[in-house]
Amino acid sequence: MEHGYAIIRNMGLPMPTDVLIMDSILYDLLEQMSDKPMAFDLETTSLDPRIGEIRSIAVANDAGNVAIDYRALSSTDQSIFMDWLLKQELIAHNMVFDGLWLYQKTGIMPKIKGCTLIIYKLLAAEGEPGQRYGLKTTDPEVGAMVEVLGWKESNEKELYDWLAEHNLKAGDMAQAPWDILGKYNGLDTIGTWQLYKAFQSITAQYEWNDYFWSYIHEEINTLTELVIEQNVKGLPVDIELLLGYDKELEGKIDRAKDKLFTHAQIKPYITKYQKLLVKKFKQPGKKKKTAKGKWDKNYGTYLNKLALLARSTDFNLNSPQQLQWLLYDCLEFECPIKTDTGSPTTGKDAYPYLGEIGQLLKRYRKQRDKRKFVKSLLEVERNGFLHPNLKISATVTGRCAGGQG
Repeated sequence: MEHGYAIIRNMGLPMPTDVLIMDSILYDLLEQMSDKPMAFDLETTSLDPRIGEIRSIAVANDAGNVAIDYRALSSTDQSIFMDWLLKQELIAHNMVFDGLWLYQKTGIMPKIKGCTLIIYKLLAAEGEPGQRYGLKTTDPEVGAMVEVLGWKESNEKELYDWLAEHNLKAGDMAQAPWDILGKYNGLDTIGTWQLYKAFQSITAQYEWNDYFWSYIHEEINTLTELVIEQNVKGLPVDIELLLGYDKELEGKIDRAKDKLFTHAQIKPYITKYQKLLVKKFKQPGKKKKTAKGKWDKNYGTYLNKLALLARSTDFNLNSPQQLQWLLYDCLEFECPIKTDTGSPTTGKDAYPYLGEIGQLLKRYRKQRDKRKFVKSLLEVERNGFLHPNLKISATVTGRCAGGQG
């Protein structure tokens, strides 16, 4: 296979000025655009389609472009437009997001033609310092609209000026007036369509062109469908089994901590640490009685807490500062691996320098980290199902990256 490398910058495409924004359906235009691949983009009231609503939808291809105030349509027209949209081959700059919204709201998987965000990352896998793959970024000179397409500016200024004027954030853009939001939505979609065609023209120069697009259509688009489906339908989880494993790990963690705290080298310093905590907590001048000569209940609470502190083990194995005190100040281990601040590390790189204690610490952390994973599953499951928010577009290799469920 031929390996070709090129820096793609400023293809000289103009920023469109003929963005069509409507609060009704133009049936003639949709008929002209039909049965041809097209870019689309949604503006929504939330990042989560389970709780949010679609504010607007824009579509664009060589036959035309239009942004429609979806929320302003009657329920009948919404159904007509959505039915039409789902019959088209669709391209988005983040298909996992936009496709997920369509599938969540309709139960129908959109016909995925491509995701320009993933395509961009695959074509620019080598990357450059500071490279960004969005249509635009917070830096007006960074992003595909300006850097690749060659637009003089991205489409954000008018919308973001309005948000700032009304003390709102980017997540509130669905509240913007339609003449502002519609233009923003439309330009996003036109930019996506231009970018898709630009990538086609770039790959056409190489002998691997057909292979690349087959990979997009057969592998990446199929994976995108699976990720969307898993997010909506969820994966069944045996909660009772998970709870049982959580309890088992809790016991293993307690035993691992006990081995560390009772180790001959460590035990004296754990006791010393508790004495330091007690000394720090003590309030020598604290009065037993109130100004009226009555027993002060707060003093009783103070004594109880002091007694509890004296017999408990409050040393935090998850605290780098406390571990540094124990391992390097008290036990005087020497570790050449330093943190960014110049202190000896307490991470896994330190294990070889800590002898038996390093191995005990490693075993504790292994069980602790397993339980963190189990706890996170228990926190995000809903009615016995996990709804993974896997991201394909988060990587330059096309593999899935984890996300919060």
